[in-house]
Order: sequence, then C-alpha cells, then structure tokens
Amino acid sequence: MSADLSHTLTALLRSPASIAASITEGRDLRSIARASLLALLVGTLVFGGVVGSHRGSLQMLYAALKLPWVSMLTLALSVPVLHGARAAFERPEPFAQSAALMLAASARTALVLLALAPALALALQVLRGYHAAVVLSALSYGLAGLAGVGLLRRGLGPAEGRLALLGFVLSAHLLTSAQVAWGLRPWLVRPSADVVLVRPPEGTFAEELARAGFSAAGIYDSTRSKAREAERRAHGEPR
Repeated sequence: MSADLSHTLTALLRSPASIAASITEGRDLRSIARASLLALLVGTLVFGGVVGSHRGSLQMLYAALKLPWVSMLTLALSVPVLHGARAAFERPEPFAQSAALMLAASARTALVLLALAPALALALQVLRGYHAAVVLSALSYGLAGLAGVGLLRRGLGPAEGRLALLGFVLSAHLLTSAQVAWGLRPWLVRPSADVVLVRPPEGTFAEELARAGFSAAGIYDSTRSKAREAERRAHGEPR
C-alpha cells in the first residue's frame, strides 16, 4: 500500500475535518476517491460476511458479495441528489466535489463497520438467537453511519441552511439504501428459511415498515401470517 493511500485512509477515519476541507477546496480529489472506494469495498465486504456468518458459510458469502453492491447502488442515486440539492439551496459545487464528499462519507462508515466487525462476529457466536443478531447488526450499522454523517456535515460547510440540506440529503440516502437492501435481501436468514442469494420481489421497504408498525399495534396481515404458518409447518416447526 502506498504511503499516500495509507495516509488518506488514516485521515478518513481519524481526521474527517481535513478530508472535508480538501474536498471543499477541490484538493486531492482523485486520491480521496481511490482511498474511499477501497475502504468502501473492503469494509462492506467484511461486515456483510460477518452478518451472514450467523447462518453459515453460504449465507456469509452471499451477504459479503451483496453489501458492497448496496453501497455502490445507493451512491449512484445519492450523489445526484446531493449535487441537485446543493444547487436548489443556492450552494452549487462542481459534481466531482459532491461525488467525492458522498463517497468519502460512505467510506468512513465502511471503515467503522470494519472496526466493529470482530466484536460483532464474537457477539453473534455467543448470542445465537435470530432476533438478537438482527438488533446487533442494525445497531452496528447505525453507529457506523453516524461517523459518515459527521464527515458529510463538515463537507457541507458552515453556511446558513446546512442542517436543512443535510436532513434532505440524509433522508434521500437512507430511503434509497433501505430500499436497495430490501431488494437484495435476505441478510440474516431465519432458521426455518432456505438460504438463497436474493428473495423474490415482495413489496417495498416502506410497505414492510408500515406492516411492522401495524403488527406492533396488534393489526396483522392475515394472508401473510397464513403463508408463514404454512412455511413453518413445512419445516416441522411448532406453531
């Protein structure tokens, strides 16, 4: 690994302010982009593999291969949103700087995911329950995401309207990421379910979120409940 690449990776994790300043000033964009892309691919691949290891080696491989795609597809949609939003908020910047900022923020998230991966792997081995694995994986991802948000906030600068712009861009990014991840599920596979690369299309993430809310309130989708009951019986599970 070259000294320049190593320095940029270290700065991404330890000195987000310097990375944000370089992007704002249009300096070292190629170097930042290369280091960010490497960090993004390695961090998401390793973290995805750890999440999938809860079910076994095949799901570990599937999750490791899919999580980098989630990040890259999300970036492909989020970068134009950031660039357009800056123009709408009367704070236009060159497209290259918007792309570098979004990529660097995602890379910092991936580096924190990489740092959290060993602890998550140990926790998943100790706490074998499916729901515990879901909660731990989601918390780890959310914690890493906060690191990326910090870099993105710095990169948007101190001008008036920064928080509104940040909120808009984050909302678009989170919704896009959630929908892409939903389309490429499963990540954590229930003990009763088969391990597959991708499940058939089944609504959207927003619909699933609404369904989960209704279920929490005691209002259930009877058709879906019957289908899951039939699946559990097929696998010999108790009701």
